[in-house]
Amino acid sequence: MMTHTNPPRRIRRLHIILISITLATLPCYCLGIQTIRRAPPLVPPTTIPSLTPSRLPVTFVPSPTGTPIPAYVTRTPTPLPPFFTPYTPTQTFTPEPTATNTPTPTKTPSPITPTAIEPNHNGP
Repeated sequence: MMTHTNPPRRIRRLHIILISITLATLPCYCLGIQTIRRAPPLVPPTTIPSLTPSRLPVTFVPSPTGTPIPAYVTRTPTPLPPFFTPYTPTQTFTPEPTATNTPTPTKTPSPITPTAIEPNHNGP
């Protein structure tokens, strides 16, 4: 059995070329990853409505007993717009097929002339 310690010159040159191409493209991949990481977000962040009531300035509402009752105005959360709008298909015009005149087949003479097959005389 023969073992190869040194590959042929052609294969060694091919390996060097492929390794060089790989090493030459590594900076491009690194720059691409860095650019993607530093890119601004695709959708600007939206504020999420809070469910906790916010206190506005206190106003006093007169009560039937004459003692003022503090009134707190609470804000209701505003719903976010939907992230996904379902697809609604629309009808499109599809033309109906129309009848066309089809030519009737006619008998056409064959251009091939019959030839006689000669018997095989090499047999037993």
